[in-house]
This record gives sequence, structure tokens and C-alpha cells, in this order.
Amino acid sequence: MTKEKFGSDCKVCLKPYTTFRWCPGTKMRFRRTVICGTCAKLKNVCQSCMLDLQYGLPVQVRDSVLGVQEHVPKNEPNREYFLATNASRLARGDASLLNYDSIADPAAKEALENLASKRPRPDKNLAPPCSFYAKGKCTRGDTCPYRHVLVAERYPSLQSYRDRYHGENDPDAEKIFELNPHLPKAASSSKTLISEKVVRTLFVQGIRLGLTEDDIKEFFAARAVVTKVRLVVDGTAALVMFGSKTDADTAASETLGTSDIRGIPVKVSWAKDNLHDDTNVETS
Repeated sequence: MTKEKFGSDCKVCLKPYTTFRWCPGTKMRFRRTVICGTCAKLKNVCQSCMLDLQYGLPVQVRDSVLGVQEHVPKNEPNREYFLATNASRLARGDASLLNYDSIADPAAKEALENLASKRPRPDKNLAPPCSFYAKGKCTRGDTCPYRHVLVAERYPSLQSYRDRYHGENDPDAEKIFELNPHLPKAASSSKTLISEKVVRTLFVQGIRLGLTEDDIKEFFAARAVVTKVRLVVDGTAALVMFGSKTDADTAASETLGTSDIRGIPVKVSWAKDNLHDDTNVETS
């Protein structure tokens, strides 16, 4: 097995992560991880094939049978907030975000177990087809480490990875539903763990040494239209709200990550857009 730190971008959250690549056995295809550990833990799926770890079934089948309606947000700002929040929870060793055992009735779990035991499992570890054999030019014969078969394989797109992860438009899941028409097939749901509304607020951490709301407003106003700035967390952080989503995106493109306000380094990230009320403010 080979390990490469920050070797690729996660197909779901697009963040660099440590990749692993290995060969399961002789004349087998090399396998590698395609999503980061955080995304895998959030949905309880394999980092390589993105199938459910407990049942070995597609996410779409599992969530439909269990009646799971919550999904990881797809909107980029909300996804950033969502993943950042739950990454810290997982780092502390907290339970997974969704406890499938607590939300599923025994009949649903039994149905998944029966389906998993009867499902044919194609060998994804087979060696890839020999391109020279397809052209009629392979001279290795039986010693060739690749398969001498003619197949039409299409490389998966980024959208297909995300559809499989989120449990939508998965061809493997559709085949299972066709073979098992009695299974409940969930309709597309707009319900998410956090609202998919437009986010226009940035969260600034690390405020100290006399930085004021005016200083923060002046810093961001040089880049976009700021409508409100409010200090939170005993004055060590601030919420900055912009007049429009376009203004927020413009400011975020220049300041997300580490920025410098009057010589003081601060961390800037997206926050939930709830400055219109004065109740519990949620930030990343």
C-alpha cells in the first residue's frame, strides 16, 4: 500500500486529503481512495467504492429503505460550514452525525440485511482490460497481467461520484430497485441538516489587541458592501453581513482563510446567515 499526503482532492468536498493506493492481490486492479475520511464518516461509506460500510449497498438504497431524509448540504458555503463543524466533532471522537440504528425500525434493517446477503457482488478488484489485446497487438499471452476481454468502460465523472455519495441518480441503486420493486423508493427531498438558503455572512475569528467593529467593517467594506458587523464570543470573533450574495462571494474570494486586519492575523470562514435575528448565532 502506498500513502500520499494531500495526494488528491476529495470528489465530494474538493479538499486535499491523504490518499491510499493498494493492490488486493495478483492480477487484480489497483484500488485507491476517492473521498476524504471526513466525508466517508459523515455518510458511513467506504472511501474507495462509496458503498455503505454496514450493508455494502449504495447510499440511495440504504437511505430509501431506512427512511433517512437528511443529507449533507450541496450549496458550497453551507457545505463548507457543515463539513467544518462536523470535522471538529469527529476529531473529538463524537458519534457519527447520523445514527442509523436509532432512526431505523427493525423491519427496515432486516430488509437491508436480506438484500445485502442476496446481492451479487461483482469483483471490482479484477485487473483492467488490456488495451493492446483490444487492438489485437498483445504479445504476452497468458503472462499478461491485464484481462484479455473486450469491454466498454467509461471513466466516472465528478458528478457521478457526488450523485453516488448523496444517494441520487445512482445506476447501481436503480438496478437494485428494478430487481426488488417492493423496496420503498424515496422521492427527492429538499430537507437538509442545515438550510440551503443563500449565505451572505462571514465569520471572523482571532480578534484581539483592540480591533473594533469599525476596523473590521472598514477592512471588508474596501472589497464589498457591508450592511452589518457584530462582535460575538466575548469580542474575540465577529459576524460580517453583506448586502448581497455577490458581495459576500467577492469578499470571501479575497479573505477566506487567513487575513490580516491592521497587522493582526485572523481566520475568515463562512457562517450561517441568521444575523436578522438576535437569537443563537451559529458559526463555523
